[in-house]
Amino acid sequence: VRAWPGTDASPGGGGGAGHRVIQLWQFLLELLSDRGNAGCIAWEGANGEFKLTDPDEVARRWGERKSKPNMNYDKLSRALRYYYDKSIMTKVHGKRYAYKFDFQGLAQACQPRSHARLWSSWCGAPSEAGCQARWAPVSFRAV
Repeated sequence: VRAWPGTDASPGGGGGAGHRVIQLWQFLLELLSDRGNAGCIAWEGANGEFKLTDPDEVARRWGERKSKPNMNYDKLSRALRYYYDKSIMTKVHGKRYAYKFDFQGLAQACQPRSHARLWSSWCGAPSEAGCQARWAPVSFRAV
């Protein structure tokens, strides 16, 4: 089982060592990788765009994962806004509960913290192209 970049947490894993160190963006990708979660989160369009189809359920699951029973969408969305400045994701304007991953920005955000090696082992390379196969159906365009 591969570790998420920068963590000891395995995708879809239960508890265990390192489980609490998962980042929100990793958790969202974990949910998105399982089509069974389409009732609460799903890919929409292309190029990393996704929608929280049930934002309260996503927040509840995130709170459960982080042992924070008071988690709600307001708190989760505040955490998502933090990622805007980090170029990890953006809000899709004009669409409610819609966001877009910036995989290039995500790879760059991981590199300075010495996570490029982990990113590479997870995605194949610390770049959008390296993650293209892992996070289908997201399509990527050259930058």
